[in-house]
Amino acid sequence: MDAGTRNLAFWKRMRGITERHALSGQEHRWQSLLYSSFNLVSILKQLLTQWSKNQQQEVSQNVGHGPGLLIKAQETLLQST
Repeated sequence: MDAGTRNLAFWKRMRGITERHALSGQEHRWQSLLYSSFNLVSILKQLLTQWSKNQQQEVSQNVGHGPGLLIKAQETLLQST
């Protein structure tokens, strides 16, 4: 089971708990905060993954321009992480 399927199953369980039990206002706020935090982390992970891929492409595109440029690109990549 991949992470997306596990996360979907988790939120379905959370929704089922909410529907079966009349949660207090405080519990609803915590559930909402947890869901929002999960979404934020998921978005940040996607952005970081895309940024990393872009950095790798940039370094690989500069390979044909001589070793000096490649070394500079690798140093830039190392400094940014």
